[in-house]
Amino acid sequence: MKKVLLFLLAILFGIFLLNSFHEQYPDEFDSILGGRYITEGKLPYRDWFQHHQPGAYVLASILLPFSGGSFVRFRVLLGATFFLLNAGAFLFLRKRFKEHTKTHFYMAVLFALAIAGTFFWGQMLLADILAAYLLLPAYTLLLLKTYHDERFQKSDLLFVSIFTFFALFTSMTYVYVVAGLAIYTIFLFLKDNRTARRVSWKNIGFAIASFGLPYVFFFLYLFVTGSLKDYYFSTVIYNQFYIYNYPHVPGTPINPIRYGVVIANAFFNNFYPALAGVVSFPFGDPLQVTLALSNVGLLAVLLLKRKYAFIFPFLITLVFATARSNPQQVKETDYQAAVYMLTSMAAGLFSLSALREIVDKEKAVVSHRVIAGALLLVLGVYWFFTFFYLSLKMGQKFYPKYMGDAPYIYDDPQIAPYINKITTPDD
Repeated sequence: MKKVLLFLLAILFGIFLLNSFHEQYPDEFDSILGGRYITEGKLPYRDWFQHHQPGAYVLASILLPFSGGSFVRFRVLLGATFFLLNAGAFLFLRKRFKEHTKTHFYMAVLFALAIAGTFFWGQMLLADILAAYLLLPAYTLLLLKTYHDERFQKSDLLFVSIFTFFALFTSMTYVYVVAGLAIYTIFLFLKDNRTARRVSWKNIGFAIASFGLPYVFFFLYLFVTGSLKDYYFSTVIYNQFYIYNYPHVPGTPINPIRYGVVIANAFFNNFYPALAGVVSFPFGDPLQVTLALSNVGLLAVLLLKRKYAFIFPFLITLVFATARSNPQQVKETDYQAAVYMLTSMAAGLFSLSALREIVDKEKAVVSHRVIAGALLLVLGVYWFFTFFYLSLKMGQKFYPKYMGDAPYIYDDPQIAPYINKITTPDD
């Protein structure tokens, strides 16, 4: 079994590295430039202006010294880092459950996101991409612990608190998602660690400290370095025109409840049409429908298995992951939909496993087996075509590169096809 696991991880690593040579985008160079400034001793916010959270800059500053000033080497290092982050999360999840079969679906999730990497630009150092890779394992751990009724321990709480903090440290877009997951994590931890049906103050203090201390240290950094004023301007004042651009009177304070209602309203208005597309069988471009159907599949599983508590973090994540994207218009290069895409992939592939168990269970209520069977069939068909669709899209990116008709990231896009035709690799 270990040999099979190592073989799968080796293939996954190869896909991450292969993706590294695809496409450039200006926002990624902003992340790299910020990393360069940090390596030169400059401090974020105080010493240069940016309106992003510092997570991507910090990661770039760690990788840059090993890149030798080469963007190609940087991308290879980044691909290896993304692989380690995702594979490491899988191994942690695997370790948290004695029955490893409970986490088998997550390997399929990793292959899905790796194959889809060139589709949603998962190979780039962008804030939304990094946040998606950080939120996915936290979300999945909460789902698995709830579904399988396994005790939520301190190590689980620390895992979620660390990953959600770094996700928010990377992108403020997902503040509602992080808040929802944090509330549910604390609830789950306190519920599972009661003594004589009482919640101890010690556990309450540990949970609050685990989630609160990273933010305290971050704001201490801002205060001590004199960056607090610049941070407030860039992430709150400036972003009123860039991110928090919901309908409100200019110059008035941001109303987080109103902003949340605006996001939720836009989500439901667009999610239903995306889901309704299931009856048109768009197998030539099935991703949008598959993602929507995957979330419906997970909701059905939660209702059939009476895991009502997880409906709260499920809905919070589903709705607010689309703060800057549209579930009805998921398309190529849509990196701002990365959190929605990845959590939906996890929901769908987990649901396939859970629905099959319900169908196979002899003692299951007949109506439950009928519902589960119908969902399993439809969702399975859509996921089959989605894997084929994403693989085809990936192949379409690299076949012309392999044939010398399209540029790699180290080629000039305008002249590379012509130079490659009249020269040999040794010229």
